[in-house]
Amino acid sequence: MTTVRHSIRVPYAFGVVLGQFFDLEHLPHVHPRTLGRAVVRALGHREVVADLYTKLAPGVEVRSRFLLTFSPPDRIGIELASGPGRGVVYGARLFADGAETRVVEELRVPGFRGLVASFFRGRIRRAMRRVWDEDLRVRMCHGGWPGLEAVGIHSTTASPPAGPPA
Repeated sequence: MTTVRHSIRVPYAFGVVLGQFFDLEHLPHVHPRTLGRAVVRALGHREVVADLYTKLAPGVEVRSRFLLTFSPPDRIGIELASGPGRGVVYGARLFADGAETRVVEELRVPGFRGLVASFFRGRIRRAMRRVWDEDLRVRMCHGGWPGLEAVGIHSTTASPPAGPPA
């Protein structure tokens, strides 16, 4: 198992950044080559099950099913359950810092060890950065994910709520 860590300071409030993770509709418009498009299969209070369709080449598209979760007050998780990325686990913690948010990410990829892991670690970190660059280039999506309001977070919220919503 290879673990890749990445940290970035994003110039947007906590709620905007959190909403970005759950706004799957922006993927084909902002990340057509890095992520692709997502089709939601099930929607829960703090989780989404979706299929991610990623183009590898013209006419070649692969499907991966993933579970996207929010664990208040600040954790996001993504687990690829099927497809070519099966077993890949992504985790992020969001830290509010005024009008900015620091995102600390970790991606665990099974099957890579030794020199192969070293080779792919840098490529994976660059890909993680590229996704953030794409989001920041379009100034993030505003309006976010409606599920955020259900857990007491609004898109303009500068920090996570103190506890679970009443």
